[in-house]
Amino acid sequence: MARWPKEKQACGLLSNLVFWICACRDEHEESNLAGIYTALFQTCSFDELYHAYDSSTLTSLFDSKGLRKKRETIPHLEEVLKGSPRVFQSVWYLKQFVMAKEEVRPTPSITVDYGFMNCLKNEEETTLLKDLYSQIFALPRVDPMKLHEACIQGKLYDHVRELLKLKKKDQKVLKRLLKNPYPLPDL
Repeated sequence: MARWPKEKQACGLLSNLVFWICACRDEHEESNLAGIYTALFQTCSFDELYHAYDSSTLTSLFDSKGLRKKRETIPHLEEVLKGSPRVFQSVWYLKQFVMAKEEVRPTPSITVDYGFMNCLKNEEETTLLKDLYSQIFALPRVDPMKLHEACIQGKLYDHVRELLKLKKKDQKVLKRLLKNPYPLPDL
């Protein structure tokens, strides 16, 4: 495996973002997704899986193996899978970043899109923003794609205020932190 391209290694190890929790809202959905993958592995070869992963056609592979209805029980799974392994909306990286148990650095897209570039004063601002997004993703029925839409429209602060009751003392700093360069001008 060490000589494989990185996408093939990720596919082999099932450790990439595309395979697991980014599309799941809770442990129940994670368990369901693990079961769906187990069913897939029993019906296809690794080469089939890797080809579908590498060509962003995992959804079609699930469907061809009779797993469509099960796949559709995980909201946004199709959205995540169609980007594998190279292109994902930054909201999925954000979710992975804020939910990670270990300390990781945010990707450049997260830094720009979700306000981490504005955390200039100290580490407390980064922690405040990370905690804010953690609270959002912990909401029972939050829709990550609505957060992403608010991001690309330049309306993160307004969207966050709809989702959470912000502490008065944090409102001013969060309004500054949640600014991004969007929407981009039409070219």
